[in-house]
Amino acid sequence: MDTRNPLENETTFIPKYNIKEVANQFPNEDNENAKTYQYESRLYAKYNTTPENTVDISMSFMGMNNWWIYGWSGNQYHEHLYIILEGSQEGWVPIKGEIVTGEGNYR
Repeated sequence: MDTRNPLENETTFIPKYNIKEVANQFPNEDNENAKTYQYESRLYAKYNTTPENTVDISMSFMGMNNWWIYGWSGNQYHEHLYIILEGSQEGWVPIKGEIVTGEGNYR
């Protein structure tokens, strides 16, 4: 699995618009290859509720490689989308997403 370049070669959420690389929030030795990207997407929501109610929607996805050579090691990418909607919905709404690639061991 290509955890360094999943946007080109692996399963991720779609669609993605306006992808931009941002600073790594948790830099450390295990994340020296990590890159963080933020993007916009669209979500179709259809439900009825009262105007004062909110609905939280969260989606996550992870791809990883793990192996054992004198101890566990591996690398991964992970993606997350989250939105809070108010009141009833029927239609496409914008949602923000983030994907972190290249975390872990590549030696």
